[in-house]
This record gives sequence, structure tokens and C-alpha cells, in this order.
Amino acid sequence: MKNKTDGAPSYLGEIIKADMKQLLFVFVAFLLMVVTSCFFVSRIIEKQIAMNAREILTTAEAKVMAQLREAEITLFNASISLRDKLDDGQAGEHIRKYLQDLTNGLLLPENSVSGLTGLFGYVNGAFVDGAGRRTLGDTAAEDLPWYVAAVEARGRVGFTKPRFDIDTGKVIITASKTLSGVNGEDYGVIALDLDLSQLSGYIETLQFTSGGYGLLMDRDMTLIAHPDYKFLGQTMSSLSPEHAKIAGSMRDGAAEIMKKMLKGARGMTVIAFFRAMDNGMFIGIAAPLNIYYRDLYLMTLTLSVLGIVFMSALSYLLINMSLAKLKSEE
Repeated sequence: MKNKTDGAPSYLGEIIKADMKQLLFVFVAFLLMVVTSCFFVSRIIEKQIAMNAREILTTAEAKVMAQLREAEITLFNASISLRDKLDDGQAGEHIRKYLQDLTNGLLLPENSVSGLTGLFGYVNGAFVDGAGRRTLGDTAAEDLPWYVAAVEARGRVGFTKPRFDIDTGKVIITASKTLSGVNGEDYGVIALDLDLSQLSGYIETLQFTSGGYGLLMDRDMTLIAHPDYKFLGQTMSSLSPEHAKIAGSMRDGAAEIMKKMLKGARGMTVIAFFRAMDNGMFIGIAAPLNIYYRDLYLMTLTLSVLGIVFMSALSYLLINMSLAKLKSEE
């Protein structure tokens, strides 16, 4: 007796030809399903990554602003106490000694302001340094960035442009404020240096995917925090025409948060998110392109494999149903 499946191979070509429309429909249906699913899921992944980037940038900005605000409050309080001394007629060595005591007190562990290295100033025509580390040399105080920043701030606390110290590897910013007596006397300027190295280290470790990093730029878009030290001190516009174009868009405030693809550290292509801070500085986070899209690649592969499996299974069922039908008609 012949087995029912003995004649199956002879029917295969005829069955495939007869079921071509159904098989083609199955193929197109599953292809559309995979493509549509990939499109919508990728949108969800992109949206989630953008939300994560926004949260990270917002948190990092808050930390930067908090450290600067802490320095601002410290300097403001110091200026009031120093003004009172000056209004009482104290001068010269008394002022230097007072700044030294105030600096030593602020540097105590229980009082330490994050990054503070000491108070100094130009008071009644003389330079005084609470840490005893520096002199003005031949430079006029009125020409120094911290003095200019204080004058331009008009009674508020001003900040200089952050500078990168090549010898120490530290990023320093100076806060300064004019000293005015209760009767309007012009006593000069008081200032403090703030070491941003710890803050820069925190920024550099920011990431929303593995392999990512953070960066920080001043108001002129000079890099002051970046994991690759060769970029420090360079303006974003000077790195490449592509960077210059992005820098222009950021200055124009084209969007609250900008997403761009560019060449990053070690020459790898990265996806970067940038944001302008309230104080005029710029903060960003970047991730390697291949890692950024890793979840999307994995999802596409998974959906494609599942689509092929289900398409093959359904096609197999259609062929077997047609084969059974032909067998029953004999």
C-alpha cells in the first residue's frame, strides 16, 4: 500500500504555483509587520533616550549652578564682612590678616566650599591675598579679568571665563565683586578662585549609554571638561567645520536641547545632545553611534528573525493544507 506522502514531491511545484498569491501575501504581510514594528519601536527608543538625555543634562546643570551659587553666596558674605572692617577704618596689615583668617576658616573641612582655593582682592590700592600665594607683578589690577568681571557685574558677583591650567591640569574660574562702603566709598574688589576639577570630572563621566561621556563649555564655547584632554582649551568652532556649524546653531538658540551626529573623542562617530545653561555656559553628553543604536539593531534583528520564523511556519501550513486537499481529491 502506498504511503499518502509518497507522491508529495510531485505535487510541490504545482502547489507552490497554485498558492503563489497566498504565499506572496504572507511574505508581504510579515515584511510590513517587521518594518512597521521597527519604525514605531525605534521612535519609542529614540524618545526614551532623548528623555534620559534631558534628565541627565538638567541634573548636571543643577550641580554646576549649585557650585557656582555656593561660591557666589560665600563671596557676597565675605564682601559684607570685609566692607564693615573697611568702614571701621581698618586697612593694610589688618585687612590682609582678616582675609587670611577668613580664608583659613572657609578651608576648614566643616566649612569648606567645594573647590574654593582662597580669597584675595585689590583693596584701597593694594593687592592682598588670604592664601599668600601670588602678587600682581607689573600688571595693573584694573586690567585683570577678575577685576573687570567685578566692575561689569555692577554690585553683583561676576565670574571670569574658566581657564585651563596646563601645569596643574585644573580648570579654574574666579568669582569677584566690587567693595563699596555704606556711604558709597570705592574700596576695590574682592575675589575667590574656584577649582572646577572635581566638577569637570563629574561632567566627563556623564553618560546615557555605555561608552558615553560628558563635556562642558564656557560662554565662548571653549571646552573646559572633556575626557580627551587634547580638546581642553580649544573652542568648539575650531575643531572642524562640522563643529563650527553646530556651535553656530547653539549660539542662535535653535532648540532647548540639540541632538547632533559628529566626530568625537578618539575619532569615533558619536550622537551628542547639547544644552545652553542659564549662565551662558554649554553642557553636553555624547555616546558612540554603534552603542547608541545597539538596542535598535537588536530589536530589528529580533523582529526579523521572528518574522521569518512565523512566515515560514504559516507558509508550511498553507502548503500542507493544499497538499492535503489535492490528496483528498484523488
